[in-house]
Amino acid sequence: MKGRAVAGRPMRGMHRGVRRGGSMERQVETVVRRRDYALVGFLTGLMAGAVAWSTAQHAYRRDLFSRHPLRRFAALGHLAGRPSVATAHLLREYVAWERRPTLRARGVRLLRDVEQALA
Repeated sequence: MKGRAVAGRPMRGMHRGVRRGGSMERQVETVVRRRDYALVGFLTGLMAGAVAWSTAQHAYRRDLFSRHPLRRFAALGHLAGRPSVATAHLLREYVAWERRPTLRARGVRLLRDVEQALA
């Protein structure tokens, strides 16, 4: 009866799809293959997240005075890489306008950085 399944029971000598007594090399290959798939999935998700964030930052770069905090955060990130006199004036207005302490603090930090870059 060895080698044939019996009414819902696994074949004798089988353990999670790998025969007991099967080659250790095959078992190691299976584990490595699963690990590689997991790593590829993780890296793909990480890259998709980075692309989505970059797209959002690009789309929201003019939303410094938006109702949505995430859009304002993205706009601050966009302005961080563009030090100019116009950026400094815009950040001064933004800091006076912003009500959320965390976003205001980020605006103050960026304003200080822009002023140092222009000095």
